Amino acid sequence: MCMEITNVTGGFSKAYQVYKEKSKAQESEKKEAASQADEFVKSDKHAAKATYGKLKKLTPEQIEDLKENEAKQKADMLRRMVQANFENQSNAYGMSVESQNLIKEIFGSIEEGIPPLAVDAVEAQKAVEEGGAYSVQAVADRIMKMAKALSGADPDKIGLLKEAVEKGFKQAGVDFKKLSGQKLPQICLDTYDEVMKQFDNWQKEYAAG
Repeated sequence: MCMEITNVTGGFSKAYQVYKEKSKAQESEKKEAASQADEFVKSDKHAAKATYGKLKKLTPEQIEDLKENEAKQKADMLRRMVQANFENQSNAYGMSVESQNLIKEIFGSIEEGIPPLAVDAVEAQKAVEEGGAYSVQAVADRIMKMAKALSGADPDKIGLLKEAVEKGFKQAGVDFKKLSGQKLPQICLDTYDEVMKQFDNWQKEYAAG
């Protein structure tokens, strides 16, 4: 009987000892994890301070380079938007999510910035007629709305954005010729002329103001 009690007590004792050791191990792991997290936060703060410090030490030339790169990115985005409009391709314009979000911000939706394709000949005819989504005035107005939004009211950006439109139009012509073997139709040429005219008027407004 005494032996049985001893065995039972010993079993509980061992079980409790295992529990205690397990608890200590878990507690030790928690402390180590907390210590590592604290070290990470301190390291992160240190890195942030270091980064901030580096940013504060940027030279005027470096700052100008950053601004120039940003302007080029915006111009490239306008080029893609121009190309998509001229090619009348609403689902294959290859824009990044950021670019699509910017179009939504400026126009309210992707469809407003780059209207969907016509589904048949009747709809296509309506789209290119006066007041249609792909009429000369409608496409030109969309392009200029995007250009002015991207300029940030900075007249120095007009030349860069105008160049982006020229590149977009040229690429649209290259792609169209690959697909059809022909040059862009007259409506595209007329639209391009209208856009260039609006760019000239925009530059004159700044010069006069």
